[in-house]
Amino acid sequence: MNASNLNTGNFFMRRIPLIYPMVLFLVFFALYVWQFKTINANDSNQQVTSNTPPPSCPSTMVVVRNGGTQLTRPLLMSDITTESTALQPLKSQIQDIIQSKITAGIITTASVYVRKLNNGEWISYNEFENYNPGSLIKVPMMMSYLKNSETNPGILSKELVMDHEIQGLPLQTWNGKSIEIGKKYTIKQLLGAIVSESDNRATFLINQHADVDYFKRVFTDLGMPEPNVKDPNFTIRAIDYSKFLRVLFNATYLNPQNSEFAMDLLSKCSFQDGMRRAVPDDIIIGHKFGEMKMEGMDQLHESGIIYAPSGPILITIMTKGKQVKSLPDVITEITKVVYESAAKPIASN
Repeated sequence: MNASNLNTGNFFMRRIPLIYPMVLFLVFFALYVWQFKTINANDSNQQVTSNTPPPSCPSTMVVVRNGGTQLTRPLLMSDITTESTALQPLKSQIQDIIQSKITAGIITTASVYVRKLNNGEWISYNEFENYNPGSLIKVPMMMSYLKNSETNPGILSKELVMDHEIQGLPLQTWNGKSIEIGKKYTIKQLLGAIVSESDNRATFLINQHADVDYFKRVFTDLGMPEPNVKDPNFTIRAIDYSKFLRVLFNATYLNPQNSEFAMDLLSKCSFQDGMRRAVPDDIIIGHKFGEMKMEGMDQLHESGIIYAPSGPILITIMTKGKQVKSLPDVITEITKVVYESAAKPIASN
């Protein structure tokens, strides 16, 4: 071996053909690509099943955002996807009440959604049952007008008048005060009539001037399907209806002034036979009821926020039964159990 062969670099350059390093490089590159795709495939599977958290993670978070601008995406609401463990005893109590009422023939079914608004803990019973909202629909109707007013400020001052009686208005078992025929009312006054008094005269009048697109947006902005305004059989679930009161309380959909106005109207609700009977008189409740008779079955619902000493709590109760006048007692009994457990006053030391 001559001296030139002692140069290691020259030795390998002569003795090992260039094709060998290239093949070796391609083999390692192929292994890298295969490993990368495998990791990505596993990540994709985790994203698809993200609603089912892994054993090490007790829950996941779902957020709803509203449109926004180029640089912002306003947060409307966020949800922990799993029910509260601490509220499970309460859920058992609610289930026992409902089952006893079904056995007694008072109701055929009921659904309940409860949420502690200060910390987001929630439970839902019979979550997938659908109900015709009846007069509960007047809350998103109000919200659509208030949302419209944020870009069209003069709309709430517009005056309307019902110059004659309308035949065929929906009948209600519980009626508050009604607007007068021939008298002018502003849109803002009519919103008070439809929410606080559940007045169907005012509802008919205000519907004639409603912006249907704004009404539909109240649903779709909150992640719900677009409602068919011409469908008399429109239904909604208790857990979904609760979203309206959630964003009013949080002032995340309407501006703070309009949110406060809406909750003030709800706190003046004239319906006293459901939630109101279950809570001390000095406790504020912002609530709305709705009733409907369909296919020989009565429905009565109530959704409200109880401003309890321990913190505000949202309750939505929807019921179906044969006699509408027996349904308020069911709502009262469930509300009382919720208030005494999840929303009971803070004990003093």
